[in-house]
Amino acid sequence: MAHYNTAQREMLLKLLERYAGQALSIGEILELLAKKEDAPGKSTVYRLISSFEKEGLVLRHALSKGRGYAYTLSRDNCNEHLHLKCSSCQKIEHLGDDETRMIERNLSSVGFKLLSGSTTIVGICRHCQSDTERKKEQP
Repeated sequence: MAHYNTAQREMLLKLLERYAGQALSIGEILELLAKKEDAPGKSTVYRLISSFEKEGLVLRHALSKGRGYAYTLSRDNCNEHLHLKCSSCQKIEHLGDDETRMIERNLSSVGFKLLSGSTTIVGICRHCQSDTERKKEQP
């Protein structure tokens, strides 16, 4: 399906590029875009995100506790590896090919096969872990 390269489409793509590696909900996207002149409305953002997802430009990640979805800009061959999502700061990391293959081998040894392109491992990133440790150490 052909798409028009509208100013709103470009604005949304640039926003996602600026926040690459961070999963943004529609609400967060709208909040960030609201600061801009000629910002797209809510229905336009939903339509564009849906279009981007169909085109493979963005990946959709489920938020914890069924609170909806967040979106990240897709990289080349993004569907061929795992993603690590921090439940604290919502940052998304791309796991390297070697690490992905190692996990797939370990799961295969217990008779489990991952579905490519749909796997996000949720945990707490190194930065948020160290923040938590520092807070525990403070009196």
